[in-house]
Amino acid sequence: MDTKTLNNGHPRGHFVVFYNGEENRPESEILRLSDCFERHEDEPELELTCRVYNINPGFNSNLLSKCPVLKEYMFFVEEIRQQVGTGMELGKKYSRVEVCFQYVYLTCQS
Repeated sequence: MDTKTLNNGHPRGHFVVFYNGEENRPESEILRLSDCFERHEDEPELELTCRVYNINPGFNSNLLSKCPVLKEYMFFVEEIRQQVGTGMELGKKYSRVEVCFQYVYLTCQS
């Protein structure tokens, strides 16, 4: 069977992860499943590569400007991190969450 028959003319698939963790990571990197294997092989029979985009503040601004929902999610997560970092009481944190939702709602309405 040729590859055109196998993929039925569909475009090539891509695996993407949006990273918003707290570790210092590069703007973009490629992870390979085979890197998790105990024994390294030059040509593993099974391989999966995944492009990871760092969406923390200061990273991938071009990507975030093209996807408002992703940008709003980044803003939301960052706002929560800042509030948790200040040691605010749980009830007060919820009011900050409401502020984030209002920001997202207003941004989506415009």
